[in-house]
Amino acid sequence: MYSQLIAFTLLAAAAFAQAPAPQESPKPPQITAEMRARFWRTQAENIAAAARAERAQEAARAAQEELRKACGDKFTVALDAEGEPSCQAKQ
Repeated sequence: MYSQLIAFTLLAAAAFAQAPAPQESPKPPQITAEMRARFWRTQAENIAAAARAERAQEAARAAQEELRKACGDKFTVALDAEGEPSCQAKQ
């Protein structure tokens, strides 16, 4: 019985000796303060640009609606030969 225990202990020791040592997980790269500042600045600029674009789209829709109202029910807004919006008869 002792010989089996010794054999088992020797096998376990040999297996443990051959097992690769656990590797430390690599440290993650560091994000600098400048990189974080640039990220937050561009995020703020993006939000501001999106808000300006939304206001511009609303203004364009309002101008188009104004043209449609000016033309009334019997005419539609279309570009004339010079590329200017004008009221033209509906077909």
